Amino acid sequence: MATTPLMRISIQLHGQTWDLQIPRQMTLTNLATQLPDALAGLRVSLPPRFTLAITNKRLVVDRRSALGNYPLNDGDQLRVISHEV
Repeated sequence: MATTPLMRISIQLHGQTWDLQIPRQMTLTNLATQLPDALAGLRVSLPPRFTLAITNKRLVVDRRSALGNYPLNDGDQLRVISHEV
């Protein structure tokens, strides 16, 4: 497990990428909950229903476990997947 409390990740949506710094103890569930507010300041709108998927590593992640429990590091990428009807 890495010793720094934060990691830098990239969020991909609609062909664009935004870099974020998040706590290693954050879960995917918490990140998905806080992401709309974090990106609102950049005038980025997220779909009403979405999930996040790690795109550059093949991992099965428990959405309730801290991301720091997995081999995720600075520069890893997550994609927003829309579940609109």
